Amino acid sequence: MVSVEAPIVVDSKLIIPSSQFTSEEMLRTLRNHYPGLESHRIDFEGQAGIEFDTAEIAPKDSTNLYVDLYFYMQNPEIPLENLCSRLDNYLPQNQTQTDAVSWARSLTNLDELTSAAGLFITGPVGIGKSHIAVGTAKEMILQGKKAAFFHPE
Repeated sequence: MVSVEAPIVVDSKLIIPSSQFTSEEMLRTLRNHYPGLESHRIDFEGQAGIEFDTAEIAPKDSTNLYVDLYFYMQNPEIPLENLCSRLDNYLPQNQTQTDAVSWARSLTNLDELTSAAGLFITGPVGIGKSHIAVGTAKEMILQGKKAAFFHPE
């Protein structure tokens, strides 16, 4: 059995060599977020997997898709509504939410070698706490930094 922690990149394709991360709901979420994305179930070294063809999506979307898949493979417990969450697609509805995004962006700009920091967000259901936290972690991943995401039980 193949064990991977990140999608495998081959030309314009991203491969997840495990059906563990590829529910139909997850695939629908990705197709809705990335119009033109094609996916196919494949056999990868003896196990079921999925191949995403990124040839028909913008290069930035291809990068974002890789980070979305990587993050999901590391954090399969995140709600699928947050699968494609990023700081740049969060729409604050009030000043408190705008401030939370500003603090999150500040966190992503810290020098990992000299700073230790975190983000703790509380509030009622549905205000975007998970969206901001997931988006912050993904931005850090894009910058080559380490990020951990913890979802309360």
